[in-house]
Amino acid sequence: MLNKKIYFIRLVLIFVLFISCQDNLEKVNLDFSVIDDSIGLKEESSNSLKIAIAAMTGPEETYKYYKDLNQYIENLLGKEVTIVQRKTYQEVNDLLANNKVDIAFICSGGYVKAKENNIAEILVVPVINDKVTYQSYLIVSKNSPYKKISDLKGKVFAFTDPLSNTGYLYPKWLINNLGYSTEEFFSKTFYTNSHDKAIQAVSSGIADGACIDGLIYEYLKKHGSYTVSKVKVIEKSQEFGIPPIVVPSNLNKQLKKDLKEILLNMNSDSVGVEILKHLGIDRFKVGNDSMYKSVKSIGSF
Repeated sequence: MLNKKIYFIRLVLIFVLFISCQDNLEKVNLDFSVIDDSIGLKEESSNSLKIAIAAMTGPEETYKYYKDLNQYIENLLGKEVTIVQRKTYQEVNDLLANNKVDIAFICSGGYVKAKENNIAEILVVPVINDKVTYQSYLIVSKNSPYKKISDLKGKVFAFTDPLSNTGYLYPKWLINNLGYSTEEFFSKTFYTNSHDKAIQAVSSGIADGACIDGLIYEYLKKHGSYTVSKVKVIEKSQEFGIPPIVVPSNLNKQLKKDLKEILLNMNSDSVGVEILKHLGIDRFKVGNDSMYKSVKSIGSF
């Protein structure tokens, strides 16, 4: 029965992909009820290192970005890497809390929440363009008349995830500063579960605006994303501590040390440098909790 259900789902997905290719445009699909966790996964073994990746982009895109890094870690650590993807940041935090993963790539908001519950600690942070900070970008359709957040009163707004700093906490803070709750200010809101889907929602007209991770926006823009070309940035936030790479608080000390050394030394060998270049990362460095005071300063989830 389960196999028939999976087969039916795949047929539906193939049909959707076929239709979406007819006009050669990127389409937005906001039905996230089905997540295929088998994307890029290997069969788990007793010697497996489990890496969780928060869905800052869609599952396929996320795997494409990180597969070389995961292979690099596997080769140097001598452990088979199992990639675990989940639809929401809270689900990744739950994996950390229950020791279901050994390392996780999460967002700043997700980390602040995890730290509050003492379930994770920073392993390293990425350095991008010589910075360990990033911004939230407020985006609207390229042809829209909107110039600032107040212009979106009564409009439809796309949030990314309830634990996202750039995609939820920051826009919520903006609206609160105008004297409204998000429920009062917008006519409708919804969650896209990733930043690239939020961009698609705005570019296709499903949402009038969204706040998204500026790093992801710039990466997609650099690589010629069609959806990014259909939107414009009308406001940028203050600088926030960059999304960290974390481990469970009670991870084996030797494994933690080995993982940290691998990541910190990536920019010292040619293979590591190429992988970092592909990801748009200069290098990794040691981080600390003080980097996330800026996230805490704008409120709570």
